[in-house]
Amino acid sequence: MTSMMLEEAVSAADCVALQLASDTQRYAELGRTLRRTPFSTALTIARGSSDHACNYLAYLIMARLGRVVASLPMSLVTLNKSPLQTRDTLAIAISQSGQSPDVVEPIRYFRDGGATTVALVNDSDSPLAHAAEWAMPLRAGQENSVAAPSLPSSASM
Repeated sequence: MTSMMLEEAVSAADCVALQLASDTQRYAELGRTLRRTPFSTALTIARGSSDHACNYLAYLIMARLGRVVASLPMSLVTLNKSPLQTRDTLAIAISQSGQSPDVVEPIRYFRDGGATTVALVNDSDSPLAHAAEWAMPLRAGQENSVAAPSLPSSASM
């Protein structure tokens, strides 16, 4: 683990404390809305490390609410334009930047179809924040991406 990744991991508790202190009313309002919203389907929309966070979110929803949660394959909406049923769906997207079209477009699609949409995003003025019904700021600071190690090409093997 690089020192940058370690630093980000160690700061997680402070970020959560800042979220709860800064957005207490917003989280309470979202909680009230979700308690009165009967959703039969829940899905997550994310890429990379945000998708790993969605796995934990899915675990909590399944363990505590008894609802099955799936991760949306991006190509269903963005490339294949599959006609998905969106009513009675809770769609949650996580993205630090909120800029990726393969996360923004599905959230917009589900919101337009009547789903309850939530975006956990670092940039409250991002396209993803505007596309979702509920934009919840992560307050995690500037995104620091770490490039994956490159694999040797088959030509050099």
